[in-house]
Amino acid sequence: MTDENYINLNQDNNRLPVFYVIEIDGRKILSMFPHYSEDANIIKRISPDNNGVLVVNENISYIDDSTFSMGGLGIRKVVINTNSPLEVGNSAFSDNDEIESIEINCPTEVILDENCFSECSNLKSVTINSKDDNFKTIKIKDKAFYNCTSLKNISFPKSTSIHIGKLSFCGCSELEKFDSNSRVAILKDFSFKDCSKMHDISFDKKIAVSDNSFTGCDSLGDIRIESIDSIVRNSSFFAPQNKYNRINIDQTIDISNITLSELVNYEFSPN
Repeated sequence: MTDENYINLNQDNNRLPVFYVIEIDGRKILSMFPHYSEDANIIKRISPDNNGVLVVNENISYIDDSTFSMGGLGIRKVVINTNSPLEVGNSAFSDNDEIESIEINCPTEVILDENCFSECSNLKSVTINSKDDNFKTIKIKDKAFYNCTSLKNISFPKSTSIHIGKLSFCGCSELEKFDSNSRVAILKDFSFKDCSKMHDISFDKKIAVSDNSFTGCDSLGDIRIESIDSIVRNSSFFAPQNKYNRINIDQTIDISNITLSELVNYEFSPN
């Protein structure tokens, strides 16, 4: 990392990192790299405060790959305020052992790319907020929170749909409960594997669950589905043990390649 990535800001003359809000073809991107491309225009330079809090108010739509990865930046909390759909790039925060809290305020859609928070050993809280009643989709891609061993609190806005990719929360051993707060949910293979303290998980209406989604969730005893139309699953819903006999599995379909939009529009046959 070069000197252009730092600036002397605080009273102790300590070097604080500089991040760049860059505009390319009307899209605003947060990056550590000022020379993102030849077509990039630097809109603003921002740095965390003396308490390690970085606030971004520039209506960004993308956080560049690996921007906060590996740590060493002295940042404990990141707050993103945007009026655009937001995508957090691949490995954007991965292996950062300093970050403790993420807050995203976004109107319609959030996409968390593969490994974006994986191995963030001190990440405790992730909050996605929206003032818009028409919040659409949260997409959590494969291994997004993989092995975030301190993660305890996750909060999502009420949305149309949520997609949770393979191994997304695998190894989140401190996570105790999960509320999808979504009308439609898809959980891919091993999505909550080894969440050993998970005891409460809730869904709204339609859910599709893939292989071994809750393997290793030894404390899980309450799965709540509000106003259920149906649960769709394959034969390995709760592998290796199906101890949740309070769950009434009405119908089964092949969900190996089903998309969120297909599940939203899927019509279950009458009971």
